[in-house]
Amino acid sequence: MTRILTDLSRSFRIAVRDMGRAPGAAIVVCLTVALGVAAASTLFSVIDALFLQPLPGVGHPSGLVNVHATEPDGSTFHSVSYPDWRELDRAKELPFSGLAAFSSRLVSLAAPSAEPRLAVLQIVTPNYFGILES
Repeated sequence: MTRILTDLSRSFRIAVRDMGRAPGAAIVVCLTVALGVAAASTLFSVIDALFLQPLPGVGHPSGLVNVHATEPDGSTFHSVSYPDWRELDRAKELPFSGLAAFSSRLVSLAAPSAEPRLAVLQIVTPNYFGILES
């Protein structure tokens, strides 16, 4: 144990002495490491907030299911029409506690004195938020 501490102490002294000989390079290396750590930390924080944490306001996120229509040709992930949704919502044999529908649209938003901005608009059924909370 003593030998390890002695070796570490010697290595640290050599590193400090070498940094003193080329302070510009030492500063560049330290800044590069600091920027790399900051970028990795920021990226992880964003990924954690967007993908790993449960959705705020959603009671049971593991119980959410996205339902899509299947066409006669076998292709999937098609939208369910509003009349089909109404029929599904009225059906009592579904294994869901509730059924809500949503549709996304791209819209342009602009204030009177600002540049227009592209936004995603969600059109939802009246029970949408109630289902998310339950």
